[in-house]
Parts: sequence; C-alpha cells; structure tokens
Amino acid sequence: MPYHLTKRRKKKIKLSINRDIAMLLTIAEQKGFFHDHELNFEYIDTPYAYLSMQMLMNGEADIATMVEVNFAYLGFMKPKTPIKSFLSVEQRTADNFIIRKANASPHALIGCTVGFTPRSTSHSALSKFLALHDIEKRQIQMKPYSPQALPNALIRGEVDAISAWQPHIYHTLVALEELDIPHTYFENDGFYVGEVVLAAQKQFMVKYPEHIKNMLCALKQAEQFLQENPQVGLSILAEKMKISGKNKEEVFKQMMPSLQPICENYMGNIDIIADWIRENDTEFMGKDYPNYMDYIDNSYFLDVFTEK
Repeated sequence: MPYHLTKRRKKKIKLSINRDIAMLLTIAEQKGFFHDHELNFEYIDTPYAYLSMQMLMNGEADIATMVEVNFAYLGFMKPKTPIKSFLSVEQRTADNFIIRKANASPHALIGCTVGFTPRSTSHSALSKFLALHDIEKRQIQMKPYSPQALPNALIRGEVDAISAWQPHIYHTLVALEELDIPHTYFENDGFYVGEVVLAAQKQFMVKYPEHIKNMLCALKQAEQFLQENPQVGLSILAEKMKISGKNKEEVFKQMMPSLQPICENYMGNIDIIADWIRENDTEFMGKDYPNYMDYIDNSYFLDVFTEK
C-alpha cells in the first residue's frame, strides 16, 4: 500500500503571527512543543496584528495572534464575521513613547508631529497617553507609519516623537544613543496594559477542535519552560527579536506571558477602544456599538485546563 495511504497526514494549519507579541508561541516553536503535539503550522509572519486580523477576515489564515484593538475595529468593520478569540497568551506594557528632545515633559508633545501606526496598539496607547496628560488630539499632528518605519522617521527628524511597541522602541533608543541625538523616553508605567490573544475562524475550530486543544497543551509546556528556564527562554526571544546589548531584560519586563481565558480585563479594554473609535474615527462615527461577546469562546480553555 502506498505510504500516503498507510499514515494519516497532519493538516497544515495556517498561523498568522506577529512574533513581537507572541513570546509563548516562539518558545513552543523553538523547543518543538508544537511538533510534540502533532501540530503542523505554516507560519505567515506579519509586522503587526491588524494584518493578521485581515487575514482571518479574508480566510487566508486559520489562527492568528491578535490584540484588543483588532477586535474593537472588527466589531465595526464586519460585526457578523465568524471569528473567535479562544485564549489570552500575554499582557503587555510594551507600548512606549520617545520624543526627539532632551529632558522633555509629556506636554512637550504639544505642537509636535507624532509618528504612529493606525489601528494598532500604537494608536490606542497614544490616545490614552494624550488623555492621561490632558493633551487634546488637535494639539499635535499625527503622522501614520508602518511599525518598521517609525524608528527611522524619528532618527531622521521626519517626526518629533513616536508611539511604538517593543522591540521597535528598543532599537530606536539604541540608535539615538549611538548617534548622540537628544531624546526623552516615556516608559509605559502601566497606564496602558494591552493583551495578546489567539483567534481562529469558527469553522476551523468546529472542524478541528483537537488542533485547538493540542495547541493549548503545547503552549502550556512553553509557559512552564519559560518559568523554569527564564534565561534560556529570554535568550531565544532576544535572538528572535534581534535584541542584544544592555537593558534587553528591561524589554522583557514589559511582556507578561500567561495563559488565561478571555476575561473582564480584556473586555474592559475593548470597551474603552470602541468608545474612542465611535467618537474619533470618521469611518465609524455614530455606528451601533458591537456585541463583542460574539467573538469569545472559552470552552476550549475550560476543556483542557479545568480539572475533571
């Protein structure tokens, strides 16, 4: 009998992943935990999670790493799309700010051009930063960039400040110091805590529940490995993010990997972002408030991790 008939082939799962916001997925891949659980991924790397959301919407991916701002926009863009978030994998304070001026206060942003990435955590964190310091949006000029272009935009002086996430902030700070360019770093002290989740097409989850459960088990192994071998884990992640030199540990302190069900903190963040979208995004002003509970399915987490 031909080999392909004697052994069942593993389904290739299309995983859209932004590795900058997926610590546990990187560990699971590097240490072979996905392979141990018979998961065969086709990795589709994206520079930020909004593109992963689009891939799920268009049926180009089965599973994706996403953040709250993606679901906040999804509710307005395609409220009936069959996508479910099924696991929280990381909380983050990794969205930070740099202004091209020494010893600046947050109010030094007034009158400045600020680079950001639209419809990303860069966008929502900037909005919250402005509100925190009583700076109105009309008092700055917001200039859109891809996340990879933000560091050079600041270094070349195209913008006066940037709102970006790690490791882009880290690479920007290294370059500014090497070039002796005056700057002030506003570290996120917890005023904006983002959350990374895994999401999938509902049809895929219904058809292949064992793959979702196996993925949860593999990620649990990754979580335990990182807890038991923190330095080895951080070395793997530093290499993946191309972070070297001093202060790299400070970057990882802003990333808090932990497997959890989708819960109240996540929904609270979405509500805040959705309110901002309805009030400020001209495309969605005045639109009905979405039912974000439609995008949550904790049943797989409960099945795998709840003791019988």
